[in-house]
Amino acid sequence: MIKKFVLALCATALVGVAALGQTADELIEKNIKAHGGAEKMKALKSVRMTGKMKMGPMEAPFTITKARPEAVRIDFTVQGMTGTQAYDGKTGWAVMLFMGKKDAEKMSDDQVKDIKDEADFDGPMVDYKAKGNKVEFLGKGDVQGTAAYKLKITTKDGNEQVVYLDADSYLEIKAEGKHTVQGQEIETESTIGNYKEVEGMLFATQIDNHAKLAAAISIPVATGEIEAGRWRFKELLDKQAASILQPDALVCGGITEFRRITALADAYGVTICPHWFHDLHAHMVAASPNGQFVEYFPDEKVFNFREIIDRQLTVRNGGLALTTEPGLGYQFDEKAISRYQSDPWK
Repeated sequence: MIKKFVLALCATALVGVAALGQTADELIEKNIKAHGGAEKMKALKSVRMTGKMKMGPMEAPFTITKARPEAVRIDFTVQGMTGTQAYDGKTGWAVMLFMGKKDAEKMSDDQVKDIKDEADFDGPMVDYKAKGNKVEFLGKGDVQGTAAYKLKITTKDGNEQVVYLDADSYLEIKAEGKHTVQGQEIETESTIGNYKEVEGMLFATQIDNHAKLAAAISIPVATGEIEAGRWRFKELLDKQAASILQPDALVCGGITEFRRITALADAYGVTICPHWFHDLHAHMVAASPNGQFVEYFPDEKVFNFREIIDRQLTVRNGGLALTTEPGLGYQFDEKAISRYQSDPWK
């Protein structure tokens, strides 16, 4: 029994030493093999990927087209307007219609650095020495209970990321990186999974990205205007994604849900500055300890709801004066509504 116990301890020790003894090159080789092998990888000349980016209740379809050696084009649609980013191996440019920019504009140096990484057809680990990249083995880690090997990658341009390889499959399951946006360094975190086989190669079909933006810059980050339900806002709060939340009672789930979101944000020390509909939100902010500002529209050019109610909030000393009538303090103007009425249903 003692001999068996000693042998078991020795075996455990040997396994531990073997795991730690793996080099970065050995792990990269196993990663390439797990994806389908170097031969199949090098045989690919171009690839086209389609999918959807989910941002709360909103989805943004996208297409990524890549070609050797380092050309990429990314097209995505946000609220019916298309944006494009592209890099041809030398120059990066973008067209952002949803930002009011109709003409192509050259990317900044920081944007070019990031899209160059995306344009790397095989990824930064494959032939990393020839590309001028560096890869270091940082030991083992844990990703939500899954053992993983950690590799630190530094590209020729100075971008850094830590990639976690599943200790069993050697496929990527997580990545942590740093990017520079408008002079500020931003930390990002991605969870990678749901691998599927395409022509003998494995590709990840699900990537969840989280930018630790709020902690990285001095400017307060505000978000939440199109989010629905307190659970989505809790996710934003848990990830410290913003220092100001902008729930919209007409989107998030009504007055009761808005109150729950406000109370939840208050527990995290986060300010509420709701989006749109000042006639309702003025009362909500006034009744919330963490309410600060209301988005106010002085005319009907943006907020045409003003045209169908019988009174307007007044601005007094830089603030909105609350009404004293019961409820929200206004009634609907039936004559105004009739101007917008369509043919009655039959």
